[in-house]
Formats: sequence, structure tokens, C-alpha cells
Amino acid sequence: EWTGWGRVSLLALRDLAPESELTISYVDTSLPLAARTAALRAMHGFVCRCEKCEVQRGVARVRKTHRAGSDERLEALRAFGLRALEEGLYEDAVAIHRRLLREAALCSQS
Repeated sequence: EWTGWGRVSLLALRDLAPESELTISYVDTSLPLAARTAALRAMHGFVCRCEKCEVQRGVARVRKTHRAGSDERLEALRAFGLRALEEGLYEDAVAIHRRLLREAALCSQS
């Protein structure tokens, strides 16, 4: 809530530990990673390193570097899914685990 020049009030939806870091997003976080990255580069000249972007970048890297269905790929996806869950990125965690389940099912069929 804007309360005047140089002052902003925030309402936390959960308890915060003292010295907790509070962040804001410069772009719509529901946009795909590529769109968010491009917008941040164009408007602000930086690459975001928040947990959401790092998790999504990591999953994309796994998809490019590990053979579909390999144990390494499944383990890497599982690790990123757990990281997303631990960071409260529930939509990302669900999407990663759904991908993991699909790939595991495909492996068991072959």
C-alpha cells in the first residue's frame, strides 16, 4: 500500500523471521522463464537469480543435457522438484513432479 513519498507498507501473509529478506518482482511471475528473462534484460539490464528462475533454468538445463528417462535425469528433476517445494514454489514443484511422473512411467513401459 502506497502511503506517501518514500514509504511503503507491506502485509505479510505468514510469519517472518527477523531479518527476513523481502523481495518484489519487476515482471509478471506467471510469464514463462524466457519472457521474464527477456523483459528483465531489456528493461533493467540484468538476469534474475531468484529461486523461481534458478529452478526453472535448472530444469531446462536437465532436459537439454540428460537423456530422457535416464536415472541421472530423473534424479536431477526430483532434486529440482524438492528445491521448488522447499522454497514455496508450489506451482513449479507440481509441474516438475508431473514431468517426473510422466518420464518415470515412460521408462517403466520400455
